[in-house]
Amino acid sequence: MVLSLAPTPGGRTGRSSCAACAAVAEAAAPHLRAGHVYIDLNSVSPDTKRDVAAIVTDAGARFVEAAVMANVPRLGHGVPMLLCGDAVADVIETLVPLGMAL
Repeated sequence: MVLSLAPTPGGRTGRSSCAACAAVAEAAAPHLRAGHVYIDLNSVSPDTKRDVAAIVTDAGARFVEAAVMANVPRLGHGVPMLLCGDAVADVIETLVPLGMAL
């Protein structure tokens, strides 16, 4: 599983850059294979999510969108996330035992 959280412009907290999210997916794509799951945690537009999903699935991996639902610094890896995608069951099975709130 690959978790993508692209940098924000200027290192600020908040929404990730659309270009950065696509660039991260493009950089990961040559290393993705069938059986891999790419989990995108970035706050970007639906169009950007679709673009990233296409890059990932064209490489043979499955794509899961993760919407972070609370303050990460306070909750750490236990922050609640809403998931969407065809590999959600696999993500839950793998990450919930590690303390993630999915």
